[in-house]
Amino acid sequence: MDYAALEQICSEKGTTPTAVALKLGLSRGNVASWRKGCDPSINVLTQLVVELNCSADYLLGLDTEPNRKGSLPMLSKNEKECLYKFRRLNDTEQGKILERMEMLLEKNDMIFDI
Repeated sequence: MDYAALEQICSEKGTTPTAVALKLGLSRGNVASWRKGCDPSINVLTQLVVELNCSADYLLGLDTEPNRKGSLPMLSKNEKECLYKFRRLNDTEQGKILERMEMLLEKNDMIFDI
């Protein structure tokens, strides 16, 4: 983990690495280990990327820009929550959610076709 990059993106978002970690249910010890150069697990890295709306490459020190052109646009709070919860589901459950979303979209399309 590039701790300087984490501090920079947190500062831009008006927060701190510790505040973000605690929000994600992590401990101050996690932050201390990142400060010492340890990398977070892939699951934690994914949560940080979603929460901070930046690339994993940036947090790992592989890129100097938090968001390259073509990366995810700014996510709303609801979009972040949906993505976080969706990723916690297994493949079968994710498939069911996608099917339900498609049904809702088709229903909305029919309303506007009148």
